[in-house]
Amino acid sequence: MQIQATSDAKKLIRARGGMLFVWIEAGMRGLRFLRTSTEPPEDALNWERTETSEGFLVFTPPKMRKPRTLGLEVRGFLTKLRINALWNGCTFVV
Repeated sequence: MQIQATSDAKKLIRARGGMLFVWIEAGMRGLRFLRTSTEPPEDALNWERTETSEGFLVFTPPKMRKPRTLGLEVRGFLTKLRINALWNGCTFVV
């Protein structure tokens, strides 16, 4: 899995501890989306770890199929406070 993060995303992840947790969540009409958090879930010790050359770690659930490219960018309405993940450039999992 190749990780492509914007400079804002790299800064925000590092500022929040240097760890990003990414998982798939079911949405409406069968669509699946990537969700992210810099807070570890309860079962974080079981998650797979991917080190980046950008100074942070990305964790995914153990049996999650990985995209070829995981894009990371910062989003937010008034203030940019949320990390948005893209699956091979898409906002939904394909």
